[in-house]
Amino acid sequence: MSSLEVAFDDGLTLIVGENDTGKTSLIDCLRIITQGNLPEADDFTYGKDETKIEAGVEISTESFDYQKSFRKLGNSVKEVSSSM
Repeated sequence: MSSLEVAFDDGLTLIVGENDTGKTSLIDCLRIITQGNLPEADDFTYGKDETKIEAGVEISTESFDYQKSFRKLGNSVKEVSSSM
C-alpha cells in the first residue's frame, strides 16, 4: 500500500518536480475525488484489483472527508463505494 499526504497553502500551491515523479497522478486523484472521474485500469498497482482513494479537505471551519473505492474488472473500472 502506498500513501501520500499533501498540505495545500491557503493561497496558491505550485506542484513542481522532475518528470515521472507523480505530479499528473496527484492531479488525476484530485479529479477522481472532486469530479467523479474513474481511474484508468492501468492506474492500479500491478497485481491489485482494488484501490482506494481518500482525501480530507478542510475549508475555513468546514471539514470534508472523501473516500472512494474502485475495482478493476479486466480492462474496465467500477466504483464500488463512495462516502463524503
